[in-house]
Amino acid sequence: MRVIPSQAAEIPINGLAIEQAAGAINGMIAERAAERLQRKPPAEPAPQPRPLKPHAPGIYFDLPMAAYHADPSLGSTDLKALLVHPAAYWQRSHLNPERSDNDDTPAKKIGRALHALVLEGEAGFARQFAEEPMPAAYPGCLVTLDDLKGKCRDLGEPVSGTKAELAKRIRAKAPDVIVFDDILALFRAMVERDGLEVLKADAMAEVRAAAANIRLNPHLARAFQGGVPEVSVFWVDADGVPCKARYDYFKPRTIVNLKKFANQRQRPVDLAIHLAISEYRYDLQAKHYLDSYPHLYAAAREGRVFGDCPLPAGWERQIADPDAIVYSWIFHQMDGPPVTVGRQITVQSPALNRAAREVARAKAVYRECVAKYGSQRWVADEPIVELADTDLPVWMREDVEEYA
Repeated sequence: MRVIPSQAAEIPINGLAIEQAAGAINGMIAERAAERLQRKPPAEPAPQPRPLKPHAPGIYFDLPMAAYHADPSLGSTDLKALLVHPAAYWQRSHLNPERSDNDDTPAKKIGRALHALVLEGEAGFARQFAEEPMPAAYPGCLVTLDDLKGKCRDLGEPVSGTKAELAKRIRAKAPDVIVFDDILALFRAMVERDGLEVLKADAMAEVRAAAANIRLNPHLARAFQGGVPEVSVFWVDADGVPCKARYDYFKPRTIVNLKKFANQRQRPVDLAIHLAISEYRYDLQAKHYLDSYPHLYAAAREGRVFGDCPLPAGWERQIADPDAIVYSWIFHQMDGPPVTVGRQITVQSPALNRAAREVARAKAVYRECVAKYGSQRWVADEPIVELADTDLPVWMREDVEEYA
């Protein structure tokens, strides 16, 4: 019996009688064990070298996220790293043969889950994420060692041994009893088989609350209608630098990006969002994405479109001119009340002036370092310079009067 991911995400026994539930669980565990015995162990996949050649310029509609991130073209995160220091870019780039790709965090997982639920709907979400089972969902199940010992006493069985040994005795005498470790084992087997990411109950609640806020606000809900999610654009800029961008959601006249913001100090939401934009340089990302749009526009007209495009025929003639495209943020608060609000910015907005200068500076640093170091380590070789009074915060300067 093939269990689809949506079933894996919700082990469907809550509504059954305890005897039926136990039978279903034990049957599925036995089936899973039989599958393991009959199936040959999968061959170890050959290691895939990181690509050193960028994708061809154009629009990619169904490019896997891993393939996008592996591409060596400059994305907005790379530009931010270049502004920190060239070594900061090199450390995380394809040029570093020892770089680690495992930089995942719980916050990033929640972000991916929200993206999947909002952009791909329940079906797409269930193919990628599942909620970790909790004992409360299975009344009467045996969870702790003491629970299992108590049941063994009731059945007249020895109470010594490991949980696995106790559970085996209980199953032999009372197959209608649910052992929570069996539920976890079945769940983990399903997660492994279907490649699911697991969310704890509080994380799942946070994701669903944020998604519900978007759906209940008609203005925000429309931001994710009439378009297509996860559109990747690759281009080469006027100076020959390969670049890339991946829109969370692309509509004929809007690029939509879903972002989180923190507000632990309970500031007014507008202020918290403005601080998030400045701290995480969301404005720089917006500028980079708006810079990508003329290349998307040209690629659409010239037919440089890759993958399965879900948009209706003639879409390339209906998209906005490059000077009329709008960039939209949908912000959701990641702590406290699930506040969700939208903001937008245009190509001509003065709010992007600083970001434009910094994008240009980051690309200049990139070109200089490529010419100087090539694929070798981008070392920190600046000369020693004298610290000036004006380099310090205002409160540390000599001309600031001190008060007793």
